[in-house]
Amino acid sequence: MKKLLLLLAAGLFFVSCAKDGETCPDENKVKIVSDNLVYTEAPVGVTKRYFVEVETEQMDVSRIRWYVDGQEKGRGSEFVYTTEFGNHTVSYSVPSGCSVSGMELFGGAAVNIYATDGVYILNEGSGVAKTRGVNKYLYSAGSVSNFIKGDYESFGVTPQFIANWAGYIYVVSAYVKSWDGNSEGVAFSSFDAQSGDLIKAVKDVNSNNDNTLSNLRAFAGLTPEMGVLTSAKGAYVVTIDEGNFTIGTTPIKGTTNGASSVFVTDGYVFIISDNKALAYSMKGFGENSTPVELGDAKFGFVQSKDGNVWASNGSHLLKINTADLSVSQVTIPVTIESSMSPWKQPAWAASTKENALYFASNLWSAATSVAKYDIETGTFTSDFLTTSDIDNYSYFYSTSLYYDAGREELLCSAIKGYGADGAYNGIFSFDDNKSKTSSVLYDTKGSEYGASDLFFPAMMAPIKRFTDTAQY
Repeated sequence: MKKLLLLLAAGLFFVSCAKDGETCPDENKVKIVSDNLVYTEAPVGVTKRYFVEVETEQMDVSRIRWYVDGQEKGRGSEFVYTTEFGNHTVSYSVPSGCSVSGMELFGGAAVNIYATDGVYILNEGSGVAKTRGVNKYLYSAGSVSNFIKGDYESFGVTPQFIANWAGYIYVVSAYVKSWDGNSEGVAFSSFDAQSGDLIKAVKDVNSNNDNTLSNLRAFAGLTPEMGVLTSAKGAYVVTIDEGNFTIGTTPIKGTTNGASSVFVTDGYVFIISDNKALAYSMKGFGENSTPVELGDAKFGFVQSKDGNVWASNGSHLLKINTADLSVSQVTIPVTIESSMSPWKQPAWAASTKENALYFASNLWSAATSVAKYDIETGTFTSDFLTTSDIDNYSYFYSTSLYYDAGREELLCSAIKGYGADGAYNGIFSFDDNKSKTSSVLYDTKGSEYGASDLFFPAMMAPIKRFTDTAQY
């Protein structure tokens, strides 16, 4: 199955089913300049937007036919696909009699759609405690259990970022040396998403000589064979081979002043670099790709139900149209914040049921409420959720928000407080009407760690279930 997926990701396998023999007037014949069909790994229930660019507006785009698994689903230069569980192929074709070249035009890519069985919860630990690692919250079990017990061979001292991509978990650590100076960990590591086995870990990434802080920020996958790793020294292409990775040494063009957030969708790689939002085409993406500058932004990214991608410059949001990369600005009454030392991405999520954004409306380490921004109406609710909604736990901690598209629920991770209360964690879920659908409390008391240690939930990532569970 993995070999099939790699062929799909490379665009080498698709079904072209347009009936040939059709003819068009010469002035209406189609010439396709580019398309955004690339490998996609996405949850059930989101909309993916596929586009082709034609040479002139006079061309008859109704001759462009779109298919899912060989079945015609639409016509035109744009195709909007609501994801369905399974491994699929999205493709398009233009009959030879309607193309400028006189040859049939076509393109296609894999669309690998998963359901979620729960979330992985990355634990940052407390700087000297042993609890760094990954916990697992299974919806079916209704409880949290330890999945990967961290040590300094597989995690840094303060892990801050987690991604689940193409069957493997990738973790970025902020601190690589313990606060007491007695222990040193790694900056970037990968694990098998089913077994939790360590695949690879590296301490020094592109000559980071700092004794305490990692220069790394975030990771995003592009295909099963490629990803992007951001750092204070730039963004780098990562070559992937079943979780075993090789990090490039030349920063991607436009990121030499450092990079933080990275996000991949609709045929583009979005990166924050030098307080600017950048977009790169995934087609032929590499170190020498030229970015499109979108505007001032410090943090990113989320994609709302309407297909727009959002980045934040404090209280000013960039609204990015993925069809043409046009940008508009929206101002909200609070500031979306993060931390650069150690770096954490913002607590920010988008609903797939409503066209709405959610974000923790205070500092990443002490957020006491979650705000909701209704994009359609422009309505802003600063206290959509408060600590009273999370069983009076004190803080929505760190990157505390994750939206499960399949369940249409907002998940929030929280801590009871600091000091001894830092050993008590909670994960809560809500629908878009604020109704609590679950609350699961867990702590280190009685565990193999011991009650004196701390978890601190840094970030969540989906536990993915594909059609074939042995797929990866």
